[in-house]
Amino acid sequence: MLFPAQVAHAQEVSQYRYLHLSGTLGKVRVTMDLELIGSQASGRFYFDKMGQPVYVHDGDFEKEIPNFGKENIVLIEQYGTWQGKLKREKFSGTWTSADGKKQLPFELIENYAQSVQMTSLIFNNLLNSSALTRVKVHLQYPFSLKNGEALNQLKNEIGKAVVGISLPNMVLINRFKFEALDRFEKDRDIKEMTVESSVFLNESNLLTISAYQSGTNQKGGGVGTIRSEYFTWDLLTGNQVTAKDIFIADYDIQLEQILQEVIKRDYDGKIFGALVRDKFGILKGGMMFFYDNQYVTNEIFVSYKELQAILKPNAPVFVLIK
Repeated sequence: MLFPAQVAHAQEVSQYRYLHLSGTLGKVRVTMDLELIGSQASGRFYFDKMGQPVYVHDGDFEKEIPNFGKENIVLIEQYGTWQGKLKREKFSGTWTSADGKKQLPFELIENYAQSVQMTSLIFNNLLNSSALTRVKVHLQYPFSLKNGEALNQLKNEIGKAVVGISLPNMVLINRFKFEALDRFEKDRDIKEMTVESSVFLNESNLLTISAYQSGTNQKGGGVGTIRSEYFTWDLLTGNQVTAKDIFIADYDIQLEQILQEVIKRDYDGKIFGALVRDKFGILKGGMMFFYDNQYVTNEIFVSYKELQAILKPNAPVFVLIK
């Protein structure tokens, strides 16, 4: 049964859409995972040959973009700007480099041949005046996959990974929102909490999302904390991909050596915290590893080429490596 108090307690955003897109930028193959939320757009893209995700967003998280939601979309990222039209399943237009000197056409088509179709669940408790902790939640909800049993397993896994509760069927979604908010409201040490997930890989029957938490404490001058983890699932089974599936036996020492070399070369040798061994993200071109300290999680990207010596011959990541 759905109670009106529960629905009011879980205030939500009503318009959203997730797109998994593949196509070309100029003559180069690219893949993009894009979320449209109200009048905002954000996501990630990567060059298929390199496979390291680049964050894209509409450039303004407060104001609406003219005609956004009809056809026009403008996305900004570190290399340039994507400006185009979204018509049905196709996003096409012109990419302009950050310095304005180069322009390339792009055409991306929705593609779920070896991917899962999802929507977003976005809700909060801002209307609940009695809540001591302000909570905002944003997570992906998988709704279409060839294997129905794998889909149910995936819902179970994603929900537990992000908020600690399995995702239900849509008819029970309001109760789920109430229970998810209630879990975080019970932490009286937290003043504000944001819980969200993002798609980093959705192809070749593998799904990787990040589970991200940020917040401020009730005491200590509102000191903030940031935590992020990555999770990868096999879309053929719905089961999580673990270190045992990926790495050879006794890989730990070699992994540490590889990571230290990458940190020295790409991160100025400045990573603080301890390596979280079993929490890694499988991406198109490599893997993301994590170092945790008291306040923040540091992310380290390592290519498959550098990891090759410690990968199992039949590791699932080889479907991503060409």
